[in-house]
Amino acid sequence: MTKNNTTQKLATLARIIARSGSLLISLSMFGFSLISGAGELENSSSALLYNSLNALPWATLLLLNFIAWKNELIGGFMIIAFSIIATAFFNFSGPLFYLEVFLITISIGVFGVLFTISWYLRKSKINF
Repeated sequence: MTKNNTTQKLATLARIIARSGSLLISLSMFGFSLISGAGELENSSSALLYNSLNALPWATLLLLNFIAWKNELIGGFMIIAFSIIATAFFNFSGPLFYLEVFLITISIGVFGVLFTISWYLRKSKINF
């Protein structure tokens, strides 16, 4: 196995982990936030519309995932910025702190870093 082949395999691994992880988090959080409060209202279509504002941040993350799939560098940095904002908003803007939410928002940033690393390994001349 050549050094360049190892670099490409690492880039591919980083890309697969970033894509699957970020897609899993964004889809599950989008679905949860859309449906979570809809059971309290009687009409399901109006309940989903009423809850759509709760799903807006996660719809934004889905859009950022699409951007990262097309351009890993720009999308990776945008996902990192989203993670910083989401961590500050969901964890430090109120009196409560939940470890689970903190881990989810931090892992979004990790996936953004993996998108950026994948781009860097594919574009650079670094060999491992």
